[in-house]
Amino acid sequence: MILQGSREKLGKIKILVADSNTKLRQSTCSLLALHQDFEVLAETSDGTQTLKEAVRLKPDLVLMDIDISNMNGFEAIRKIKRKLPGAKLLVISDHRDDECILKAFEAGVSGYVLKDVAVEELARAIRAVHNDQYYLCPSISRTIVEAYLRNL
Repeated sequence: MILQGSREKLGKIKILVADSNTKLRQSTCSLLALHQDFEVLAETSDGTQTLKEAVRLKPDLVLMDIDISNMNGFEAIRKIKRKLPGAKLLVISDHRDDECILKAFEAGVSGYVLKDVAVEELARAIRAVHNDQYYLCPSISRTIVEAYLRNL
């Protein structure tokens, strides 16, 4: 689900990938490298390193798991947004619960996808967030709508 429209930005999307699971992180980087409009600048394995590299490299987008080691993922997101207010953040996670998803958006992300999404959906999410849109993978959009309706 893509929300909020805008014009597409041109050029390669420079990405920082953060995940404490080495196999998943490396697989994600390899899959992203197959897309000509993506450039993976670096990969990190913990929150402190992610914050440091985000500030140093100033990527267009940080793709990160919230279960990152050495710093709570939500805290890392808030710190990145504080130091780089224009930073685009997209969460890739196993967490499907509305509380976690909403907490990620409150921390400052613009998109949330599950780790089991197809690579083309991940690419679509990256492009959407990079172009100032909000993105929820379809399998969790129902969860968010139901959470919203419960709170009316």
